[in-house]
Amino acid sequence: MGPPTAEAVTSALARATDQMARMEKNLLAADEQMTHLRIALESNRRIGMAIGILMALRKVDEQAAFELLKASSSRRNVKLRLVAEEVIRTGTLS
Repeated sequence: MGPPTAEAVTSALARATDQMARMEKNLLAADEQMTHLRIALESNRRIGMAIGILMALRKVDEQAAFELLKASSSRRNVKLRLVAEEVIRTGTLS
């Protein structure tokens, strides 16, 4: 068997290039997903902190504190994580 033809090399390079492009696309998607998961985890932690603050201030259980956050979020049409940040920052729920 002789050396590969120019067509065979070109074809192999095209396949390798396509595969690398797919891998890069998958890597970018995984990186984006990881970023979203990190944000979600941090938001969850901050919401938990706000729940703890409300539990202490209002003398309510965890579920009641979460319901207070949800109600405020819904009533004001503000994302729950932003209401939680406000509670952490101010120590109150407006």
